[in-house]
Amino acid sequence: MDFYKQELPRFMILSRNILKYLKEGKTLEEACAKAGVVQNELNIWKLWADKGLQPYADFFREIQNYR
Repeated sequence: MDFYKQELPRFMILSRNILKYLKEGKTLEEACAKAGVVQNELNIWKLWADKGLQPYADFFREIQNYR
């Protein structure tokens, strides 16, 4: 199984938490820290999003609303 598929359940939980914190007015860095996501992990998700893998791409489109 591809790693990004193994990571998907964890991603779904963490990305939902990040979006919740962004809606509360936190910056992306603050939201990631509060959700327990490190910068390297966010970078990996971004690479997968750039390859068009869903729902990673959807997540990065969604966070654009909070920048």
